[in-house]
Amino acid sequence: MEKFRMSKETFFYVCNQLRPKLAHQSIHFHPVLPLEKRVAVALWHLATNVEYQIISLLFGVGPSTVQKCVQEVSYAVVLLLKPVYLHLPSEKELENMVCIFRARWRFPHCIGALDSLRIPINAPLHLSADYCNSQGWHSILTQAVVDGLGQFWDVCAGFPGSMENSAMLESLSLWVLARDGYLFPNPPKHFMGRAQKYVLLGDASYTLQDWILKPYQEDGKLTQQQLQFNYCLKRVHSVIENAFLRLKARWQFLLKCDDCSLDLLPTMILACCTLHNVCEAHDNPFNDEWLEVIQQRSQNLVTLCPHLWTTAVLSKCEISCASTLKAVEKADGYRDSDHML
Repeated sequence: MEKFRMSKETFFYVCNQLRPKLAHQSIHFHPVLPLEKRVAVALWHLATNVEYQIISLLFGVGPSTVQKCVQEVSYAVVLLLKPVYLHLPSEKELENMVCIFRARWRFPHCIGALDSLRIPINAPLHLSADYCNSQGWHSILTQAVVDGLGQFWDVCAGFPGSMENSAMLESLSLWVLARDGYLFPNPPKHFMGRAQKYVLLGDASYTLQDWILKPYQEDGKLTQQQLQFNYCLKRVHSVIENAFLRLKARWQFLLKCDDCSLDLLPTMILACCTLHNVCEAHDNPFNDEWLEVIQQRSQNLVTLCPHLWTTAVLSKCEISCASTLKAVEKADGYRDSDHML
């Protein structure tokens, strides 16, 4: 099941969960492809990003059938699996998230790490400027929040690459819910002697709020305490960086979405994030060799576009951090008392 990025048991579980949506016949009353084959075709494409033409030869179906399988399965995943595996948490689930961040990461009163993912696309010529990001390539933006285990609980996809993180966040329902207090217990839980909203951890690109923490600006004038805070926050924020890395490595469709319309892309991105959570929740093994594709793609970008060398360096650092994070997990389960706040 290597090409499907999940165990045999999880594959058939996914098939059974999608059966209510996918178990149907064609309008001509001829049996369609078996459900398991349609799911296999879609997962193969999402996992490998192989062209429709090649997958059609592998499965003995036409390229248009491959495309239809990918679309139907992606819609079914979002419709049937996303409400179970990727949804706004209940008050009890928020409390559990706080416990995980405190126990696993030694960071109190936290319910998530917040960040965005830029996914390369071939933008339509008339939208070229909108989708061109600050690094000079076309992309679509996805805003996400993960819990302390690296599983997504809020994802919004489809924003043009030129958009800034702070502006994107302010246009989302997450912003409205948090601003109006619906994302937190009412009244707020007490922390350090006073009522305090739970917090999300962002990077420097976000605007500081009473529910968003970000690092101090490193201008060479920070106190030792502020530097320690930055270190702790960035260490915890790495949980979403690692989640994005695992997401892209498992579902390599996200490395370059060049055969998908802009209208369909948000659904397929949501499907990949949902399937990421399914695999993580079912303890499916992660193959570190999948990360090599990301590193190779970064090197190819440098060859084609030398001005993007920083992207390649950052990708290597992400992969290195992911390996280090995994080693730390195995070594001491994040029991690092020196990093307590």
